[in-house]
Order: sequence, then structure tokens, then C-alpha cells
Amino acid sequence: MLVVAFVVVVVFYYICKFFTERYMRKKEMNEAASPDKAHLHSADDCSDAGCAMRYVCSGKEKEEVMYFDDEELDRFKNRTADSYSIGEVEEFREVMATMRGDEVASWLNSLCSREINLPVSLRQEAIALVNKNKIK
Repeated sequence: MLVVAFVVVVVFYYICKFFTERYMRKKEMNEAASPDKAHLHSADDCSDAGCAMRYVCSGKEKEEVMYFDDEELDRFKNRTADSYSIGEVEEFREVMATMRGDEVASWLNSLCSREINLPVSLRQEAIALVNKNKIK
């Protein structure tokens, strides 16, 4: 009798586990298919200094400095986001264009850790790339 009760409990456990995992997979697929607007960001969210983008757009704490083959951008340390020339903005755009979508948020973190502000004119583009990656 004790063996039968044990078998029933084990079978019940595996049935519950199966349906719980199935429910979680469906929930993840639905969230990926229709992202919650609250998790997407607009340029207004990131209108302050470049470091604000790191906190708003990636939601991560400050990390150690990571480079994305962009050491040449270090010369822009402590510059304001609205002080870049067209040529300098293009340097940032070229670096961003070489990245995979999932690297953009980490790159923004890297810029902030290095005290480099992303040019204002690139913020919408960067936010769009971060949001596009969150949708995937």
C-alpha cells in the first residue's frame, strides 16, 4: 500500500512539473511575440547625460570597462552630448553600425563607464536598437 501511495505522489509531481514548464514556455513565447510597452524606451527616457541611457536602457549596474574595438572614442571623455561635430558623430555611428543588436546596450554601458556621452543625435537610433533586441 505504501509503495502505491509513493508511486501516485511521484506521478502527480511529474504531471505538475510538465504542465508548469509548458505554461512557462508559452508565457515566454507570448512575451517575445508581443513585448510589453513598459519595457521599451523612448528618446525622452534617455534625454539626460549618456549615463542616464545606461541605467534606463539596460537596467544594469556599473560594470568594469569593456571595449568594443572603439578605443579611439576615449578622446571624447567628459564631453557634453551636444558638443560633437558632424564628423565626430559619424565616428560613433560607425562603431555602432559594426555591432550586433545584442551588443548595443553593453556598448552604452561601456561608454558610460568611460565617462563618454553618446551624441544627442544618436540616442534615438541607439534606443531603437536596444528596443529591437529586447523584442527578439
